[in-house]
Amino acid sequence: MTDASERGTQADRIYAEIRRWIVQGELAEGEELNQVALAKRFGVSRIPVREALQRLQAERLLTAEPFRRHQVTRLTTDDVEELMAVRSELECLALRIHGHRLDQSDLADLHRLNKTLQTEADPHQWLATDWEFHRRLAGGDTAVADFIGDVRRRIHRYLNAAARMGARHPVAVNEHAGILEALGAADLVLAEDRLRQHIHNTAGALKEVAAAEGADITGDAPAETPS
Repeated sequence: MTDASERGTQADRIYAEIRRWIVQGELAEGEELNQVALAKRFGVSRIPVREALQRLQAERLLTAEPFRRHQVTRLTTDDVEELMAVRSELECLALRIHGHRLDQSDLADLHRLNKTLQTEADPHQWLATDWEFHRRLAGGDTAVADFIGDVRRRIHRYLNAAARMGARHPVAVNEHAGILEALGAADLVLAEDRLRQHIHNTAGALKEVAAAEGADITGDAPAETPS
């Protein structure tokens, strides 16, 4: 018999894998998940599968109605716009709280991350580096950065899909540079204005993807990815 600790480990593994499928667009919006089929695929009972799906539902990556299978959450263009508005407010709040604490060493690290984004070819690594840039801009391991991360996870599949709009990549890097320039001059007001505009521009790109492609954003993203 499988004990509770082993089931927990199994649930963690299944959760991580299904979450990867969702955020990378390998599962389409609205796609149903069959617990029996998943248990067979992972070679486990339905218990850890159910636990993993419940965790993903709590993160709003999955939805479920009574007596229905879990489905990959659908986002409308209005949903994307709202989530990006929330992200903008959270990131600007974080900058107001933590921006004055960024010293020259912190700014050097941010410049290094942004320079990496100029040449990063792998789309998933690009997004990971971009998140590290924004996480550090939000103060690093802070409560508000955690909230920002939650919002980004909910739109991550659109960030991947928007890589098909290749022109956004270098523009985003230049916008990052403008934010850092303002921070280097100790002008937090200008830095916040530029950060807000940067997220607004990204929101526009994501809305275009959502409107043009809807749920059809599966598959591997090409080399360029927006912020």
